[in-house]
Amino acid sequence: MNCPKCNCDLIRTTMSRHYRGDAVIRRRKCTSCSHAWYTMETRIPTEAITHARTYEGMSTFKLRKDFEGLAYR
Repeated sequence: MNCPKCNCDLIRTTMSRHYRGDAVIRRRKCTSCSHAWYTMETRIPTEAITHARTYEGMSTFKLRKDFEGLAYR
């Protein structure tokens, strides 16, 4: 993860809290510019992931259309 202000990759997590079941809210701080922001991590439901095979034989996993918005909230 990079700082949204200066793009530095030296980030510290200063606070972590559980939120509504299995979600986690973290406060992060850049060690370079001291910019602070919050991130939220949540589990994507298993039924949201679909399995697709490509013609080369490689397996790929992707989100179903109706769950795509969950990944970026």
